[in-house]
Amino acid sequence: MCYRKENLMYAKSLSKQGLCLFFILVITIFVSIGCALSYGNLRKGYIDEVADSAVIVLLGLKTGAEVGKELDVYEITISSGLKAQPRLNKWELKGRIRIAKIIDDYHSAAIIVSGQGKENYKCVPCESVNR
Repeated sequence: MCYRKENLMYAKSLSKQGLCLFFILVITIFVSIGCALSYGNLRKGYIDEVADSAVIVLLGLKTGAEVGKELDVYEITISSGLKAQPRLNKWELKGRIRIAKIIDDYHSAAIIVSGQGKENYKCVPCESVNR
């Protein structure tokens, strides 16, 4: 009788541990998926790679890219002010690119029309910036 009672208590202990591990796994999966999905939105429009006069831009079919569309390229400098002052972003026009090929839903290849393009520069449609 005592032997069965010990086994039952051990089984309950294992089920509590298993339940805790299951919840930790589920939370980890949801956080990972959320991070993966938000990364694309945070980086949308940025230059990912540069090779000679071609660049890979984080814009694709699902993010509104079209072949032949021209984009202005900006370097964004973030200045951190004092606690009482707001952060200021300085946008400096560096050049212009034209989308040559859509690679997939989130990437496209573009050629540099004028100026320069470097990794982590922001690309926006020419008509959308009033700076």
